[in-house]
Amino acid sequence: MAKRAIRKIIPNQEYIKSHKILRILGPKLNQPNLWFLNRKSVSLAIAIGVFCAWIPTPAQMLISAGIAMWLGSNLPISILAVWVANPVTIAPMCYSAYMIGALFLNLDNSVSNIDFTLTWLISEIESIWQPFVLGSLIMGITSAFISYFLTMTLWRFYVIKKWRLKKSERWLNTPWKIPGTNQTGPQADFAKAPGGISKFHLIE
Repeated sequence: MAKRAIRKIIPNQEYIKSHKILRILGPKLNQPNLWFLNRKSVSLAIAIGVFCAWIPTPAQMLISAGIAMWLGSNLPISILAVWVANPVTIAPMCYSAYMIGALFLNLDNSVSNIDFTLTWLISEIESIWQPFVLGSLIMGITSAFISYFLTMTLWRFYVIKKWRLKKSERWLNTPWKIPGTNQTGPQADFAKAPGGISKFHLIE
């Protein structure tokens, strides 16, 4: 099941409640709707986390948790999705956010030696903050919409696939018999017989 697989990878309640940043939320973490796993809550949680991953601040997890509590999405998944921004991806994410922002503001992208280290950001913040913040918002909103509808679609596809599989299993295990004989058995056995199962009758 999708829910069982998700529970194996998301942080549990004890870890969330004891986290040094998130525990400041206190009793608010006890809201039952923050721990539900369904298509809407998971899709919304991923969208929230992905959006917050683009916010240029070290408090991304706390912001994601606050939005999740406000909208009633799954809290652990919204926090986990923030890690789309990690030491491997942060540099290309910052660069793409700046370039998108500069494009929308019609800037000439004249900033040289872009490396998005802390030292570089402090020295260049006055000239890059507007395109950087705008690009981060644009990329965050766009990524959130894409991740929400993609998760909704994949979840629906998974459920339909599981439903069809169970339906076919029930059909193959339905008892049938050969006309004029006492031979009975599941359809899976008769399907191998000459002429196929079209010559067999469903036992009522």
